[in-house]
Amino acid sequence: MDAALKQLKNHWHKHSQHINQSFLSQEGSAAHHIQQLATLIDQTIARVYDHVLPTAYQSCCTIVAVGGYGRIEIFPQSDIDIVVLYDPNTHEQGEDIANVISSLLHALWDIGLAISHSSRTLIECLQQARTDITIITNLMEARYISGSIKLFEKLSKAIDSQSMWSSKDFLKARLKEQQIRYQKYGRTAYCIEPDIKYSPGGLRDLQTIFWLAKHHYHIQDLSELVNFGILLPYEYRQLIKCQHYLWKIRFALHVYTRRQENRLLLEHQKQLAVYFGFEDESYNIAVELFMKRYYQTIKTFNEINNILLALIQEDIQSPTTVFPESDHPYFTHDEHRASVKHPKVFLEHPENLLAIFLYISEHEHCRDISAATRRLIYQSRHLINESFRSNAKHRQIFSQILALHQTLAHTLNLMHDVGVLGHYIPAFNKIIGQTQFDLYHLYPVDKHTLILLSQISKFTDNQYRKQFSLASQIMSQVKNPTCLYIAGLFHDIGKGQDEDHSCLGAKLVTNFCHEHHISKEETTLIMWLVENHLLMSTVAQKQDISDPDVLAEFVQALANQDYLNALYVLTIADIVATNTNLWNGWRDSLLKRLYYAATTLLQQNRYVDRATLIHHSKQSALQLLMPNGLSPQNIQALWEPFEKNYFLNHSAETIVWHTTVLLTQRKHFPLIEIQTSAQMGNEIFIYCNHVEHLFATTVTILDRLQLNVINASFSQTSTDHQIASYFIVDHLGQTIKDESKIDFIKNELHLALTTPHYTPKCSRRRITKQLQQFTIPTEVTLTEDKKRQCHILNLIARDRPGLLAKIAMVFMRHNIELKMANILTLGERADDVYYITDHQNKPIHDQTLKQQICDDIKAALL
Repeated sequence: MDAALKQLKNHWHKHSQHINQSFLSQEGSAAHHIQQLATLIDQTIARVYDHVLPTAYQSCCTIVAVGGYGRIEIFPQSDIDIVVLYDPNTHEQGEDIANVISSLLHALWDIGLAISHSSRTLIECLQQARTDITIITNLMEARYISGSIKLFEKLSKAIDSQSMWSSKDFLKARLKEQQIRYQKYGRTAYCIEPDIKYSPGGLRDLQTIFWLAKHHYHIQDLSELVNFGILLPYEYRQLIKCQHYLWKIRFALHVYTRRQENRLLLEHQKQLAVYFGFEDESYNIAVELFMKRYYQTIKTFNEINNILLALIQEDIQSPTTVFPESDHPYFTHDEHRASVKHPKVFLEHPENLLAIFLYISEHEHCRDISAATRRLIYQSRHLINESFRSNAKHRQIFSQILALHQTLAHTLNLMHDVGVLGHYIPAFNKIIGQTQFDLYHLYPVDKHTLILLSQISKFTDNQYRKQFSLASQIMSQVKNPTCLYIAGLFHDIGKGQDEDHSCLGAKLVTNFCHEHHISKEETTLIMWLVENHLLMSTVAQKQDISDPDVLAEFVQALANQDYLNALYVLTIADIVATNTNLWNGWRDSLLKRLYYAATTLLQQNRYVDRATLIHHSKQSALQLLMPNGLSPQNIQALWEPFEKNYFLNHSAETIVWHTTVLLTQRKHFPLIEIQTSAQMGNEIFIYCNHVEHLFATTVTILDRLQLNVINASFSQTSTDHQIASYFIVDHLGQTIKDESKIDFIKNELHLALTTPHYTPKCSRRRITKQLQQFTIPTEVTLTEDKKRQCHILNLIARDRPGLLAKIAMVFMRHNIELKMANILTLGERADDVYYITDHQNKPIHDQTLKQQICDDIKAALL
């Protein structure tokens, strides 16, 4: 590199770093720094061009900025998109122009510019622009940088985007690209790690609007849409405000990560929260406040974007759209969109801000609102004030909407989209964008709530009857489904405030029900559901639901079967809407077992002791075994040496499987079988002679194979045999269906169990970057369960690869026997329960040993 290029390199690094430092010091807006960076790049490229290209070639070679660089939307680590436009017929020297261009590009790369280029002749540009939506879009944003201005002017005149692409074709291609992008990025902007450029609601959506408008209306700036009546002045101001906020986030991401990072990863969110000036509050930490502001910005961004896209789309596809006449005094609708009949519908009759949603609910095929009417709602929703909310007529209209439960979930989602729901229920407005900084809650509270409502509606859809059989069955019997929807709407409405969210939600929903004349009986049910919406999932996943006392205490909290039915449906919908990745067959089976056991107790209205439950479990299994042709005597003889708890810890179906395997395949020893269920995952059954440290031996093998254990149960027979049962899924939480993989698991377990003096060892797997963002102090408590003659070890810790294996190794060192384990992982948080004894299957009475176990587990999980 010659001296001049070295000087340019130093100049580039010095001034680009100065721009970054100025940004970090918050000396001016992101837009200001973007402009500075684009100007610096322009100047650097122009100077390199003049230095590298021989004079003879400068008349036939032009540097054109395209893409984000072309529209001056460039960030510190963005690709600098250029087209090297050349005319191969007009240079004076014989040297190959391709070599000259190559020298130019290498010089730019050597300086440190992240150039992304294409080299084309004018003819090639035109040919490719006619067939490639990306190229025509890039060339629409072409901006002259250096070289032959005449050649650039030829390109500008030749690129007539409308003659190359009709508005309809251009719209179709851009919408197809958007659909593909939405699918790739999860169809929502409201995820825990959004991509601020490509996720739905991100910057790419605004760019799409601009491209469509530029193509159809020949504008150069979004502000020009105001002149066309497509964009209102206040909307433009809001849009630019949102855009600049997202620009600031993106600029900061590039500066902090020193790479082209557009994802708001958890590891960056905390850093950006500090940069943006957020501080921890008593009930919201800084990062949650930052993300709440982000999601609220995205919501505003989406509201305006959706109007613009719809208006442009209508103008291109149906420029003279006329809605049909209707008998309604204020509204009409076409195939799927409702619209007002005149622009003063809301101003003169504010109740129509609710009535339009009742109108939509009452018309089966009407599912949306026209763009012009959406805009009117946005302009008028400030009319929904305290006086509006206390108006008896308005409350009656909302009550009518609630009564139409077949369409209620969709209607409430639509009301949220246009901002009416939060205005009518101010407490709901407070949870818009409200986040929880963890890996368990995938969505902001408002989005989660609306997903939950949609999930409840799915229970009435035959399409989901097989997947959610019991919930669907119950929904068909619910007296008034509206109660469930109201409970779902308010179940998390108290989050983000300095009070237990369930208690606060119960108070708020009680007031709401009173104001909307919900009956006293239904209000009591709704209030109870909101206050206890976590009860069933907590009992099922954290307690021993085979324990009669646990069941009795749970049933005592229920007023009647209607309460249980409603709570079951709400619990399923809540879990699925919180995090679909955590919904699996095991959780499904736990909740069903609890539901059926509670139903039995409610019907019998009496306490059922352990002996009765064991007897019922055996009888249920026997009835299922009879068609298999197995001798009842052989079955009873097999069961005789089994521990009583075995029949409490396993479902009748699992007992049938174990029994059948033992009576037909017992010649294979140790016996290892794996059962596969698409709903339940994979269940491993092990029957063997007594093996020292069976839990540690097996679980370390499973960990090495990157399998996740979600439940474990162990029994010792009076004949000195051991029974181990595991429910497992793969590292992605999926059922293993490949028979060769299943055989491999069985072989690895068999090898370990048949190797003399086998020594279990933990595998070494690194903790993920996501998990590294969380600090959860390890809590270990030991309490005695005198009925079971064991101790219950409760563990709360940060989840990590190999956690269960580490616990098993501690148990092995202290000769601890595991009887049962409920493995509960809530995002980054492990919340496990282990039922353990000493090596003689007795409770642990040695106080020093108990303390040592707790200390060693904490040390293992540091």
